[in-house]
Amino acid sequence: MKKESAYPEILYHYTTQQGLLGILHSKAMWLSNLHYLNDTSEFIYSINLAKKYIEERIKLLERTGLLSPPPALGSSPNHHNLYGHLDILDDFNAIPIYICSFSREGDQLGQWRGYCNNGSGFSIGFDYKKLRILAENQKLNLVECIYEPEKHEVIIKMMVEKILRTDELKDEDKKKVEYANAISSLWANAPTIKHISFKEEREWRLISTFHGIRGEKPSFRPGKSMIIPYINFELGLDLPIKEIIIGPTPNINIAADSISTLMLSHNVKNIRIIPSKIPYRTW
Repeated sequence: MKKESAYPEILYHYTTQQGLLGILHSKAMWLSNLHYLNDTSEFIYSINLAKKYIEERIKLLERTGLLSPPPALGSSPNHHNLYGHLDILDDFNAIPIYICSFSREGDQLGQWRGYCNNGSGFSIGFDYKKLRILAENQKLNLVECIYEPEKHEVIIKMMVEKILRTDELKDEDKKKVEYANAISSLWANAPTIKHISFKEEREWRLISTFHGIRGEKPSFRPGKSMIIPYINFELGLDLPIKEIIIGPTPNINIAADSISTLMLSHNVKNIRIIPSKIPYRTW
C-alpha cells in the first residue's frame, strides 16, 4: 500500500453556487469568526482540557500547602497566577479567531449533504503548496485537524506548560512577551482539535494568528441565525485552483459545460472538471 504524504497535493473547499461565484469574482475567501459557527463546541472542548490541566495543578499545590485558595476580594501574596490563567481561559470568547475549512477528500457524502441539498454544490480543489505560501504571506496558519483523543491531551498539556513557564520569568517585559506568545500558541492550536466522530472529514483549517486580525476590522455577512464577522483571505489574480468537483446533480453534463465556461471567463485555465461519483440524490 502506498504511504500517504504528510502534505496533500490538493486541498478541497466545499461550497455552494453562490460561494463559488463569490470566490471567482472577489479572488478571495472568507475566514469566519469561530465563535459564531457550529464548531464552537470543539473549541470549548480544547479550552476545557487546558482548564482541567491547570485545575489539577492547583489542587496538587493546595494539597501540599504550597498554594492557598484565592481570596474572595482583592489579592494576597498567596494568590498564585494559576488562578489568573483560569480567568484568561474563561474569557476566550473575547478573542476573535477566524477560520476557513478545507478537506483532503474532494468527493465525500457527508460534505455533499451539507452543500448539495438543492442539487448543486462544488468542491474546489486548491493547490496546497500555493495555498500555504499565500497563507504564510498573510500571517495565517494552514494546519491539519487532529482527531485522536490521546493526541489532544498531549498537545494541550504542552501548550499549558508553555504558559505556566512564563510565571518563572523575573523580567516583566520579557514575561509579557513570552506570555503573549504562549497564549497565542494555545489559541492557534485549539481550533485544530476535533472530536473523533468527525475524522472522516479529514479537515484542514486556515486559522488567523492570535489577535486574528492583522490590524484590519472584520467585515460582516448574514448567517442562519446571526450576523457573522469575517476577514478576507486573498487568493491573488492567478487563482491557485487545480480542479472543480461538481456535486451530485440531475444535470451533470450541462453543469460541467457551465463550469468550464465560467472558469474561462475568469481566466482560470488548465483545470480538471470532475463529476462526483457519490450516489446521492436530493431531487
